[in-house]
Amino acid sequence: MRARPDKQRIIEALLDAYRAGDFPMADPDSGAIGLYTAPQRGVIPLELGAFHVPRRLTQRLNSAPFVIACDTRFAEVVRACALPRSEDNGVWISEDLAALYVLLHEAGHAHSVEAFIPHPMTGEPELVGGVFGVHIGAAFLGESMFHAPPPGGTDASKACLVHLVAHLRQRGFTLFDTQLTNPFLERFGCVAIPRRQYESRLAQAVALDIPWAPFGPDWRRAL
Repeated sequence: MRARPDKQRIIEALLDAYRAGDFPMADPDSGAIGLYTAPQRGVIPLELGAFHVPRRLTQRLNSAPFVIACDTRFAEVVRACALPRSEDNGVWISEDLAALYVLLHEAGHAHSVEAFIPHPMTGEPELVGGVFGVHIGAAFLGESMFHAPPPGGTDASKACLVHLVAHLRQRGFTLFDTQLTNPFLERFGCVAIPRRQYESRLAQAVALDIPWAPFGPDWRRAL
């Protein structure tokens, strides 16, 4: 889709911010969107064998509980990620910021991975998990992920993450940025690196030209 000139300026400004190592967030109270960075950045290594899939999760994925897709419900994934996780957890994806992500997606610069299970009554695919982020060159800049409540959503976001990493490796991506790290991501091999090192890796990654291409389903071979 060809963006109108005003939209194109917004898209380029966002991409320039990402290329500089910044990422947007909305203030939970005012909703104002600002650009942020961190002295250390979370990164999931994409080298062969560096990404760790816990044994229990491997067993669950091998039982094929989810249908995995890409870019079929991008806006829904963003909206689900924007929901508060607890009463104490502020919302950093405002409606305005969600609209910017959709704008990037429509221009081909943002992607989502989704997990579905059949609805117990209708059999129709039901979205139970997802992850989304921004794609520039050989860099995937992860933004957020979600899963529906158990039982349907159990391990759904983890399944999306596993398939995403497999896809990035298959395509030749060199950087998977998670912004920050936490115990959940560390279980999969996520590490924190100094900002200067991150900026160097980011510059190398965004200088490459790696198309997104169709989404591959075979995560086992890629990891």
